[in-house]
Amino acid sequence: MLDTNQANPFLEAFLPFQRRIAYYGQFNALAQTLLKLTSPGQPDIYQGNELWDFSLVDPDNRRPVDFDRRKWLLAELQSAVSSGGEEWLKLARYLGQNPRDDRFKLLVTWQALQFRRRAGDLFRAGRYEPLAVEGFAAEHVCAFAWRRAPSAENPATLAVVAVPRLLARLAGHFHEEPHSPWRPLGEAVWRDSRVLLPEAIAAEPLTNHFTGQTCPADEKGLMLADLFAHFPVALVSNLA
Repeated sequence: MLDTNQANPFLEAFLPFQRRIAYYGQFNALAQTLLKLTSPGQPDIYQGNELWDFSLVDPDNRRPVDFDRRKWLLAELQSAVSSGGEEWLKLARYLGQNPRDDRFKLLVTWQALQFRRRAGDLFRAGRYEPLAVEGFAAEHVCAFAWRRAPSAENPATLAVVAVPRLLARLAGHFHEEPHSPWRPLGEAVWRDSRVLLPEAIAAEPLTNHFTGQTCPADEKGLMLADLFAHFPVALVSNLA
């Protein structure tokens, strides 16, 4: 079935399907990673799975892990993020256009865990709220918020998580295939779609923890074209 030394009708029929599944699957995997790290409960990560793993079996914690490679890649991310501004955004744009890069998953894993550390009270004592989405691509997004009321020690805290879903169907609206440069990014894809925020949340700019950019919010919510302008998943908050 897998012989490439001669004409192989099975591979000719199967490989285009495999490439399509793998292409959209990498965005699904990134979305699952962010959901795992920000949903209620304690996230768990298999040792070594901070980067992409393309093996055909379940992860196994007994496998050796190349920690030197992970340290090197993490140092690259830390350097770009600490530089801030254009360097951080340049990196996010590159990874958004090159999802097979190992740093794509590592950036989400690292930044989400760092946010959990800084906002520990939000995840321990805050309120989890599923969020509605409206507009052209409403069915193609999963979104929720974490909210914590202000206290004597801390101001009110808000974090919003949004990830895309059913991207193969969404791409079909644009008659695109995975070999084309289509990405689930920007206004051309998300159009008028927005995440609706609870009325009790005051409109204020939120920081995108994967791009470093400010994402404006208003009484109508957050535009997905802003959330997914350069990177295909979003974690935004009023914490710098």
